Amino acid sequence: GTEEQPGRVATLVEDPKGSVYGLGFEISQEEAATTFNYLNDRETGYNLKEVTFHPCDPAFPKQKVLVFIASTENSDYLGSAPLEEMAECIATSVGQSGPNYEYLFNLAHMMRLLFPMCYDSHLFELEEDKQWYQRRVRVY
Repeated sequence: GTEEQPGRVATLVEDPKGSVYGLGFEISQEEAATTFNYLNDRETGYNLKEVTFHPCDPAFPKQKVLVFIASTENSDYLGSAPLEEMAECIATSVGQSGPNYEYLFNLAHMMRLLFPMCYDSHLFELEEDKQWYQRRVRVY
């Protein structure tokens, strides 16, 4: 999205009872400074927090990782909204990384591919609602 018409992204918010599926990446010492500078610039307004990562494969040990957590004080934080409103935003927002709906479709595809045991009802309902919205207004 843009400042005038922000898009939507999957955002981690702090929830002591919550969990999230994702990938962990190890960064070499040589690339750490460059990587963190890039991420700190991209994730402006998010808080960096250390959490415990539990690999799906029990052959790998738990480990501490860093994640960016959203803060409601962040001026870019859009918060919750009705599904249809979110779908309309995603269907019509375009930013420097491309159309917001591509982000949604890619995220849903990767969740199905990498984590088939995890059914994210919000994500998949949003994907379906967004597809309906696109057909209705013919936004492609």
